[in-house]
Amino acid sequence: MTNAKLPPAWELALLSLREAHAQIPAHVSVHEVPAPKEIAPFAAAISGETALHVAAETPAVGRLVLLFDPQEQPGWGGQFRVVALVASETELNLGEDPLAGEVAWSWLRDALAGREAHYSHLVGTATATINRSFSGDSLRGTSASLEIRASWTPTSYDLSAHFLAWVDTLLQSTGFSPEENVVGLRSL
Repeated sequence: MTNAKLPPAWELALLSLREAHAQIPAHVSVHEVPAPKEIAPFAAAISGETALHVAAETPAVGRLVLLFDPQEQPGWGGQFRVVALVASETELNLGEDPLAGEVAWSWLRDALAGREAHYSHLVGTATATINRSFSGDSLRGTSASLEIRASWTPTSYDLSAHFLAWVDTLLQSTGFSPEENVVGLRSL
């Protein structure tokens, strides 16, 4: 598809992502991946991963899908839709906390607010999972993970703040505070 066929709003949205890419911290890697083709006429997808650092034993991973439909789709409340996924392993005590889902959801909401990413129609889930592995009759280990799945409608074609809020949420899920550039939530 040539740029001449791109709607101006979609082209501006893609340019805003390119500009935001320069603001990503060095310990986060992102790259474009194939986007779903059947949801909207125009789509882009980005995969992200945090580097291993003192805040987490395993990296957080995620995906951000940006959708554009000039005709708008029912339930979107606009022409754009952002779909986000953030998944990370976490400490067992956080995963077992009855408020773990609420805490994880607040990371996304706080990141959107902190980046002044204006939106409407925010929906999603925040899931804490406890995994117990066995060998025969013996418990081999227990681990916990958190996953945030969300979608929302940006109120502007400038998606840079939404993209950076997703990056901030990836970092926060590892215990790394993007605002303060410090480690928190995890015991060292």
